[in-house]
Amino acid sequence: MQKIEYRIANPRDGKSIVDYFLMASEGFLEFLLDNLIPGFSSKQLLAQAIASPDGLRSHKNCYVAECDGKIIGAINIFPVDALQEEDLSLFHGERLAYISDFREVQDWGSMLLSTIAVDPHYQNQGIGTQLLDRAIEHTHRNGIERISLHVWADNAIALKFFTNREFKAMGGADILPHPRLNHNGGTILMNRFVR
Repeated sequence: MQKIEYRIANPRDGKSIVDYFLMASEGFLEFLLDNLIPGFSSKQLLAQAIASPDGLRSHKNCYVAECDGKIIGAINIFPVDALQEEDLSLFHGERLAYISDFREVQDWGSMLLSTIAVDPHYQNQGIGTQLLDRAIEHTHRNGIERISLHVWADNAIALKFFTNREFKAMGGADILPHPRLNHNGGTILMNRFVR
């Protein structure tokens, strides 16, 4: 069995982490970010955000799973209250409306698990659970009592994963259907206390 290392991400991990952000969002980040700045793809914008030492999606807010020098999973977490200070001046129209719907429904005061994804070749091996454990430990170390997340309401696999790890539904965000989004029914906000 291959040895898997779990660690805080660094700026060099950015290009690999981007793929996991995009995988986890299932089209939502592409919808929000593609050509937000003319000539820049969602992948390019996310790579810059991850490489930055600051910001919610910075590598400093990510943990990775690494096997034989390859990133095989990633998780992004940050205090949800930081969303209130995030600069949204580049967003307008339809994109801003979708962000607003999501941002209004949060477990304020918690640590937000924004992204978690594992390479499909390494799924069902406990890697997602190990990454989640790092997020829970990080939340506890930072003196925050709860960790929260949004999951697509029609994503039965993710709902089962989080329910099996003591997360409880506490509301939801009505995300309107859109041809570029792969899900219907909005999101379910879930949380759990950390011990």
